[in-house]
Amino acid sequence: MVLPTDSHFDFIIVGGQLYSPDFAKHGRHGPLNVAISDMVPELEPFRRALSSAWVSKGGILNDKIYDGEMHGLVRCMNTIYKGVRSTSALFLEGKPNIAILGHTHAKQILIEDSTATGIIVMTPEGDELTIRAKKEIIVSSGVFETPKLLMLSGIGPIEELAPHEIDIKVKFPTPERTSSTTPPCPTSSDSKTAWASTIISCTPVPNAMAPFPRTERTSPGR
Repeated sequence: MVLPTDSHFDFIIVGGQLYSPDFAKHGRHGPLNVAISDMVPELEPFRRALSSAWVSKGGILNDKIYDGEMHGLVRCMNTIYKGVRSTSALFLEGKPNIAILGHTHAKQILIEDSTATGIIVMTPEGDELTIRAKKEIIVSSGVFETPKLLMLSGIGPIEELAPHEIDIKVKFPTPERTSSTTPPCPTSSDSKTAWASTIISCTPVPNAMAPFPRTERTSPGR
């Protein structure tokens, strides 16, 4: 499926090339521009060599990780398009029905008659603030903090909550065991340039960039 170029999610045209995997699982009408990462010219040969090495060992190249198939070597997507970076702040601009409380932490979901009715948060000053819900409460605290908040609110296994004298609101066996996060996979390489010692020592090295010619240019695609 090729998305129209005037779509808000115009992310399949990169460097003049068309990518046509099935992006049906991706939204197309959000404010963020998302693109397959473009390489500066000096790094493009590395990408090609890495891809060739991967395939030579029986690996597959996969641009369709967003429809459920997570295996393979993937060209990463970023919220960068034509050299311009977008951030999640775009979702907040011009929205009169959103109020942001900075440095505020969720402490407990209020549950009455098996229904979530509000939430208690801790302000930057250390005070408790109760916020009542008119329609719904969306819990999005991350892979670790979400199960923590659920259990502090009385949603979890009895054997975990009872020792802390937390009232059981909903018996849920494993809120902390069904979550997962993306595992990191660091890579390293050898270098014969002065730049390598800077990375290892984390201290400035005079003329460390001398082997690299200075090139004036903007971000890729811009």
